[in-house]
Amino acid sequence: MATYEQDPITEAKKCAAQQAVDMHAGNEQQPEPVRQPTEQIDWEKHRQFMRGLG
Repeated sequence: MATYEQDPITEAKKCAAQQAVDMHAGNEQQPEPVRQPTEQIDWEKHRQFMRGLG
């Protein structure tokens, strides 16, 4: 792991953004796994979170 001279919040946002990119790239190559009902995404919260990353 590389260390950065930045605040943890910025790093966490970068990490989350990278994970989102990785997830998207993975979904391009394989079908979405079937989710259990308990794992449903709250899409409104998800959109707000992704807007917060900008």
